[in-house]
This record gives sequence, C-alpha cells and structure tokens, in this order.
Amino acid sequence: MNNIALFLFAHQDDEFAVFEEIYTSIQAGKQVYCVYITRGVKAGFSSKIRNQESLRVLSKLGVNNNNIIYVGDILSVNDGELFNSLSSVYKWIYDFLTKHSKNIYIYIPAWEGGHPDHDCLSVISIKAIEKFGALKYTFQFPLYNRQDCIGPFFRFLHPLTSNGSIHKKIIPLLRRIRFLSYLAEYKSQRKTWLGLLPATLIHYVSKKTQILQAVNAVNEIHRPHNGILYYEYRKFNNWDSLQKNLMEFLDKNK
Repeated sequence: MNNIALFLFAHQDDEFAVFEEIYTSIQAGKQVYCVYITRGVKAGFSSKIRNQESLRVLSKLGVNNNNIIYVGDILSVNDGELFNSLSSVYKWIYDFLTKHSKNIYIYIPAWEGGHPDHDCLSVISIKAIEKFGALKYTFQFPLYNRQDCIGPFFRFLHPLTSNGSIHKKIIPLLRRIRFLSYLAEYKSQRKTWLGLLPATLIHYVSKKTQILQAVNAVNEIHRPHNGILYYEYRKFNNWDSLQKNLMEFLDKNK
C-alpha cells in the first residue's frame, strides 16, 4: 500500500495547483510531505514571509508542519536559479526517497515551458525517481504555459497532451470555495495573484477539476511546445541555455 505522498514544488504557492490532491491524500491516511526546492526569492532577500504563507495554507489543508521542508533554504537555491543547482537538488531528492519506503506517491511540476525552475525540477526529479524505481507512482501537475498563445497571454492549469495521459478529478463545490479563500494568504504575491485569480475562478467554475498526468522517463531535452515559451517571453531564461544545462545533467546521470 502506498502510504506516503511527496509533493515537490519549485516555489512557495505552487501548491495551489494540487490543493485537492494534498487534501485527499491526507484524508486517505497518507503521510504528506511538501518540499520547496528554491527559496522563492532572489538572492539578498529573505524567504521567511513566503515560507510562512505556504505554511499557513498547508496547515489549513492538514499537513503536519514537520513534513514541510524548505530545501531552497538548506541548499541556498534562489528563485530562477535552479538550473545552477541541478546536481545538488537531484542528490537531495534521491537521498530523501531512499530514506523512505517505496510505498510512495510523488507529485512534480509538469514539463511545460512556464517557469525555468518548474522545468528543471521536472527533469531532475524524474531522474531521481527513475533511479529509485517509483515512476509508476509519479504524477505531474500543470501550472501555466504559452502553448498556442499570442502576446502576453498564457494557459493556466492546462496540461500539454504531449506529456501523456491526463487524469481529471472533480473537486466538490465547497472545497473549491475553500481553496479559493486560501489564495488570500499569499499576500507577498498579491500582484501575481491579481493576474491569476480570474483564471483560477474560470477553471474552478468551468472545469471544476484537479488535473494530473502520468510521468515517463526522460533521456532527451526537447522544447515543451512550439512557439515562444513563457519564460522566454518574460525573459526569465532562454531555451538554449536551459537545454544545455539539462543535457549536461542528463549526460552525468545516465
């Protein structure tokens, strides 16, 4: 029986994409771990406020505070800089897995070209999980991407079909309302959430779903979709640089 649920997040507040999965995992009696891989802030800034915001939200979902781990603080990985710490984070994830039983479900950000930290975490976690032998118990969750979009627009909680089979779970109305209220806790990210809130409302009203996808092994690095990726449009990073770093990582961890 799978009795552990491990959620790997690049940043504090990424958990909003899997509120339902976190909640139902706890209700099913699983021991839930939520791990933040970056500090969620740039170098020179404190991660304390963002940590506290996610802590409050996860506590409302029922997560044990002792099971919330800020790896970004432990390994000094700043927001937007995970591509510089691929090997150390890969080792941390693999070490964590080996210290726990194989009775585990794992949830990771989807490979979708939204944020470079999301994509980097997707690749290194898949390699660690593959080595551990738990890919069949691993699922990816979409956050945002620019597939078939123009200008500044992007798709929200939209799974790329190229990533594999899609699993949708209806979220009951009262929980959707409760989950929306949790977004008020992310006060330090209010500018971001002013932009994301309408998309969240639309998704909760029209789709009403928690979306997950299966995960496959990764041996090559290909663009998530055609056109300009979201992080390229926002100039967070560029494809050539990210692909080079990830391919070098894969070459070292065949």
